[in-house]
Amino acid sequence: MSAGPFTLEPGAVNDVTMGVVWARAPFGNEWESVKYLQNADDLAQRLFDICFKNIEGPDAPELHIVEMDKQLLFHIWNKPSSNNYMEKYQQQDKRIICPLSAPDCDTYYRFQGYQVFQLADKYSGISNLYDTTKARLAFQCDIKDGVSTIVNYTWNYEINTNAHIVEVCGADSGVRHSFKITKDLFGDARQNLVNNKKYYFVAIAYAYNNYQKYNQNDPFALTGQKQAYLRGVQSAEGEVKIYEVIPRINTPENN
Repeated sequence: MSAGPFTLEPGAVNDVTMGVVWARAPFGNEWESVKYLQNADDLAQRLFDICFKNIEGPDAPELHIVEMDKQLLFHIWNKPSSNNYMEKYQQQDKRIICPLSAPDCDTYYRFQGYQVFQLADKYSGISNLYDTTKARLAFQCDIKDGVSTIVNYTWNYEINTNAHIVEVCGADSGVRHSFKITKDLFGDARQNLVNNKKYYFVAIAYAYNNYQKYNQNDPFALTGQKQAYLRGVQSAEGEVKIYEVIPRINTPENN
């Protein structure tokens, strides 16, 4: 590989970015591999043009929690400084390359729903959401638009193919901002919440885009949406909040 010609002034620094693109079709003649190579080249160029920046998901919402006798009342809301204020999150993913058959495909992720997880302890967080020993889904709601189950595809080196991860089994019944929790997901047989005991919760918002259905049977496919689910990893103020709550009899407080 080579670069230039260019002039390197004394004390100056020139950055040179190079990429090697390779692709092979699983079937057909040589021309089929050329098509895959062109797709790979387009993807590499697109990533360079956007400086390899990843798209940010919707900010995590705020939770207002009322502690009551063996139950918790939750209210979800978004600050005006949130990129999902009024649930208007919409971000273009410039990494998406629309197929020739659909040049006007949708390249935007849009807000889709909320997920609230109960955490095992105060040391758990959003990095543990795939570990059922540390986080379990307590509540989910999403826009009523015909989209319920959302799957992401991630390369699995052990089986040498894309493995699918079911990110959401949505209710597809509309967004709810208030809900009640009475069960401890980490208790024996999901026992009722216990008064004067600490519980921990975290809420996230997620977005959705499925510009083209991904063909899992084609391991070399570079087009098609592998990441239909996009979760936010921060709040409007920075880190996603972990909420510590204690159910209790609050009648004396309310008098």
